Amino acid sequence: MAAAPVALSDRGSWTLNLGSGAEVAIGREQATSRLQRFIAVLPRLIATRTGGFERADLRYANGFAIRWQNGEMAPAPGKEKRT
Repeated sequence: MAAAPVALSDRGSWTLNLGSGAEVAIGREQATSRLQRFIAVLPRLIATRTGGFERADLRYANGFAIRWQNGEMAPAPGKEKRT
């Protein structure tokens, strides 16, 4: 995945726009650690899907949210529903 433009909002929030068209909202705080956490887990998440993701929101303190291309929302690892 290649990164295209990186945007910094007036409020200091970082957003990556990937070459695939996906958007990654990183936020203002702990940008490096949040991005590292996402990058570490992303290969496992993508391996279970046939398509990519549209948007990832990393602005949560203990995880992130992903909207997949089919519109499905997926919890971060460790937050999955248990039956």
